[in-house]
Amino acid sequence: MTIDERLAQARKKAQQAEHRQTLRDNRENEDKKKELVRRKFFVGEMFAKHFPIVLEIAPNGLSKESLEPLDKFMEALAECQRRYQDLEDSVLPS
Repeated sequence: MTIDERLAQARKKAQQAEHRQTLRDNRENEDKKKELVRRKFFVGEMFAKHFPIVLEIAPNGLSKESLEPLDKFMEALAECQRRYQDLEDSVLPS
């Protein structure tokens, strides 16, 4: 086998290894995305369990406009949490 043939073979093996690594990385990224979607689903399910009113806020579809009241509701909850944390921080020693 000539040096050129060996170099070509080595390049081909390197390209194949790089391709396999790219496929592994893509698969790993897809798995992470799927896991994130699954977590978001379960968090949404738990949120609706504890705040069933959210299921009544937008009963007619899932458009951005129909979900705006839900967004405002969640924003108000987040503000309550921030205020509670401020109160707690002012009362409890660090």
